[in-house]
Amino acid sequence: MATGNRCSEKPADNGFTLDQRKRFKVKRPPFPQQSGATAAERPIPVWRVVRHEDFASPYQLVRWFESELQLAFKVDVSTTGEFLLRGATWDAAATIQEVADGQPRDIVLARREPSMRGVLVGYPTGLPLDPVLEHPLVETAVRCSYNAGLKRHFPTRQVQLTLRGHVPAALDLCCFGTFAVRRFI
Repeated sequence: MATGNRCSEKPADNGFTLDQRKRFKVKRPPFPQQSGATAAERPIPVWRVVRHEDFASPYQLVRWFESELQLAFKVDVSTTGEFLLRGATWDAAATIQEVADGQPRDIVLARREPSMRGVLVGYPTGLPLDPVLEHPLVETAVRCSYNAGLKRHFPTRQVQLTLRGHVPAALDLCCFGTFAVRRFI
């Protein structure tokens, strides 16, 4: 019976063999909240291409950004077909912001604000959704319902929300009251 090490490699300077280093992953802390984070820790903003008159397609616009402005950025295409631009660094993001402000060659970029989904809890079924939709943080509101069988759906006291920014703990609807909000799962 042979008695030998399975891994014949010498450990590297940090104590891991090459195989172990490939499997070892550093756990990073989650993103800090935007309010208390420094500029280096905040997520870089995203812009969407609204209009591009001088270019035949958004692809040519992206190539112009790369060749003329020599920017390092990432391009994503949303499910609706919109081109989303994100700078690789804060300097690149600042340059994209300057393009959005100056609009050279009829390029119109709109900053894409992050939106989160939440659930308004305990909202009475007799109240309309108008007071919820008038709140400045709320983009959309849809009343949740449950299936009672035979194609009957009854409303619940929960409202699914799409919010601008982060999900607050509560939503103050003035004279209608304050209602708790939880994250949508």
